[in-house]
Amino acid sequence: MKIIFLLLPLLLFSKEITLEFLEDKPKSIAKDFYIWRFLKQDITSKEADIAYNQAKRKSYKIVKEYKKKTKNRKFMAEQDCYALKGKALLKAEYSCLVKALSISKALKTNHNILKEVAKKVEGRNKTLAQSYRILASKYPIREILNSDPKYFLYIFSRLPSSFVRKHFNLYYQKDFLNKLANEKKFEKFIRTVVFGDTFTNSRKTLFNIKSKNASHNSNFFLAMNAIRANKTKEAKVYLEYARDKAKKRFEKDKSLYWLYLVSKDEKYLSKIVDNSFDVNIYSLLAYEKFNRWPSNIITSVATSDKERIFNESNPFEWIKILEDYKKSKDIKKAIKSLNYKNTENLLSYIMERHNNYQFEYFIFPYTKYFKNKSLDRQALLLSLARQESRFIPSAISTSYALGVMQVMPFLANHIAKQLKMKNFDLDDALKPDINIKFADYHLDHDLRKLKHPLLIAYAYNGGVGFTRKMLKKGLFNTKNKFEPFFSMELVPYSESRKYGKKVLANYVVYKRLLGEKIKTSSILQSVISHSQNLYAKK
Repeated sequence: MKIIFLLLPLLLFSKEITLEFLEDKPKSIAKDFYIWRFLKQDITSKEADIAYNQAKRKSYKIVKEYKKKTKNRKFMAEQDCYALKGKALLKAEYSCLVKALSISKALKTNHNILKEVAKKVEGRNKTLAQSYRILASKYPIREILNSDPKYFLYIFSRLPSSFVRKHFNLYYQKDFLNKLANEKKFEKFIRTVVFGDTFTNSRKTLFNIKSKNASHNSNFFLAMNAIRANKTKEAKVYLEYARDKAKKRFEKDKSLYWLYLVSKDEKYLSKIVDNSFDVNIYSLLAYEKFNRWPSNIITSVATSDKERIFNESNPFEWIKILEDYKKSKDIKKAIKSLNYKNTENLLSYIMERHNNYQFEYFIFPYTKYFKNKSLDRQALLLSLARQESRFIPSAISTSYALGVMQVMPFLANHIAKQLKMKNFDLDDALKPDINIKFADYHLDHDLRKLKHPLLIAYAYNGGVGFTRKMLKKGLFNTKNKFEPFFSMELVPYSESRKYGKKVLANYVVYKRLLGEKIKTSSILQSVISHSQNLYAKK
């Protein structure tokens, strides 16, 4: 999860992380989180080296802190590679050279030096060598456009976005586009052109593409481009290809629902209802059309009222439970081990995967921490928690978002300060009561003006600023006849685009399970007027 927020001075960690604590922990993202915290402490270079070498994933955050502490010459030499430029590139070893000279940096490199570098890497990486040669030409834009489709897409996907916006809003030839469509990296090109604000010329040429061999996403993006131009006939063709290429049930349901939107043929909705096991916005809308409801929703899995002796805030206890199951694949053993009131969330997580997602688990853990909240807030917290962590209290993401609600460390520290919590430690953010309290505070203070669950979901994932920027650009105010669905596909970040839909589907289900039988179509339509009102106020 990503939450963009003003960076404020972090509170000092009250808990000291030691090497002894780290050494017996399994390699995992959780361990990396504690290594990151350890590296931020007052430690020696040797201690930093020992901790760094135990990391599973040497993320930017870990590398950044490690650089401040280590005296490891090999590591520092590798880091120095990124700063190499000019004639120094000609003396660098291959491994250092490829770190130093990205495609973006090659644009600013002397052409003669770039040609020499191309010769050096030829034997190790022909694609990179040819890319350097293309960029070393007198007219690199022309050479990129005249290059083999493989090289064009390789370079295009690595160029700075500002450079692409400036130079690639072109009228592309039909033959060229159809050659691109057969390449694996075609998807990045189409996504950039369809969603980019400045590619008005390029978008006009995309209708010439015969995309039967392209991916689901490529075809779906082409369909959205056709929708934008009111070419529903062309959109239908692309959507049919997208449906046929879909590998995930959600992707197939999305394509089928759009086929219904452009054709008004309810046979597409029937195909969703008859075949889908995925509870998503599109399947819920299809069920609603036929006055039906998914039959594979499960609200409880634990049958015991007893509680297991278990530290739910300790990520390594959860890791052990999960690893034990992965090794044995013994679902009966897992059920016996986790059939307790306080481990129902862990059991549902394993059951969901064991059943290949054929059943959807909408459980109600931790409601004791917000049972006095409004029904709407309860549904929202449950919806976010289900999507963020599947209610795993000790979940830690690759960006070190923490707990049930996946609160980022800097946000946790900020809220703890606002709430005047004494001796707050980041481990406290893994406690469900505190974690949910922080998320509730975030909803009350930082996201309160958004109100609509879809907009809140976008902001919770991508940030308030990101969401406001989209609204100012006209999200849900495009006057397209397929709103709000069209705007939902225009959200620029893939993660936020999917996240918003999933949280909204969760919200509809939890609302109904809590006793309010809202309509999916109604809540979707309300986002239009709500967004326009917010935009008008700006």
